[in-house]
Amino acid sequence: MRTKLIKISVIIALFGLNIAAAEPEPNGTFSQAIDLEVNTQINGAIDDHEDVDIYKITLPEPGKLRILIEQDFPTEFSWRVKLFQEKGELLNNNSPTIFSTELGRNKESDFFTEYLAAGIYYLWIVDRRYGNQLFGSFNAPYRLTPVFENGAFFEQTSNEIFAQATKIVLNRDYEGVIHDSSYPLYRDDIDFFTFDLPVESNVTIALNQRSPNDASWKVSLFPDGDTRFFTNQDALHRETLYHSKPAFKNYLSAGKYYLRVEGGLRAPGITYFLSANADTAGMPYDASGYWIDPERPVQSVSFIQSGNVLAGTWFTYDDGGNVKWFTFANQLQGTNLSSDLFEYTGPAPGVPCPPCNSEGIPVGKISINFHSPWFATMDYQIFGRSGTQTLVPLEF
Repeated sequence: MRTKLIKISVIIALFGLNIAAAEPEPNGTFSQAIDLEVNTQINGAIDDHEDVDIYKITLPEPGKLRILIEQDFPTEFSWRVKLFQEKGELLNNNSPTIFSTELGRNKESDFFTEYLAAGIYYLWIVDRRYGNQLFGSFNAPYRLTPVFENGAFFEQTSNEIFAQATKIVLNRDYEGVIHDSSYPLYRDDIDFFTFDLPVESNVTIALNQRSPNDASWKVSLFPDGDTRFFTNQDALHRETLYHSKPAFKNYLSAGKYYLRVEGGLRAPGITYFLSANADTAGMPYDASGYWIDPERPVQSVSFIQSGNVLAGTWFTYDDGGNVKWFTFANQLQGTNLSSDLFEYTGPAPGVPCPPCNSEGIPVGKISINFHSPWFATMDYQIFGRSGTQTLVPLEF
């Protein structure tokens, strides 16, 4: 391995990445894989046509993983890269791949992006001349960085069949991408999503881009059923969507539905944002029930609505991991609620009052905005800190 001067890139400044030591050898098998923390850069090199580097990446929660590979200046060197998911025993590089591509040829930096569930993943790297005995020893140095952004509103690979569909909530954008199906990718990428519609409603399926171009995607809407035998003829609606025609609408009964997204013209590699938007006009609005933050499912908010009055209890934890309950109540202003937060104290079960704090101690403030019956945001100020949490109904 050669030790190279590291050029600090813009992405390191943006994401606060750490610089790791040079890649140790051997790391050519799954059992020898090097643990590589996300948002940490490591220096590596492929030394000959038989050299293999394997890294182990652990994602504690779902999110977007971008694999960035860099070299000091554009060269003829390029790297064949595969991403594996740990499913039982990984025997060799013919194990099922999530993604496979070639990166870096004639480029100073290159990357690919996957949207993944929490879990353990393996990154397999060789030179493009791997296995070709016409090439002897050489040196193809690289800098590798797994850049991770956590979040619940991404597609989660693998989601290429109905049974693996990514669950989405209504009226919320989900970020995804269709990968190029040409060589050296060993599969055609298709993304499946599923959503529940609690009441009959007009539903608009929208697929947008942040920077419009001439890319297009074919989107199909399917009902629930025995999806193992579904064909295109079972779709309720199939339409090609692009920047000047980004949506279609259907009137749907309450139930479960599936969306299939396929790449069309110039779609591979272009990020899309998919949403299923329910028209709630004329629908009785009742927020009663248990709601959770998808990124913090161990916390919850319980709402009880009576007319235009909304009361609730927020179940959470303090810095020491101790359970905390806070209550609130006020009149709704349209779809917004603002209230003080109160904490109550009292005796153990069966012990009479006093002492009882029946009026509660004000400890902060809360503001909740219901964007739809299935999606809300909660701003809070409590114990000298503030923040925002996403809330969606808890399904039983």
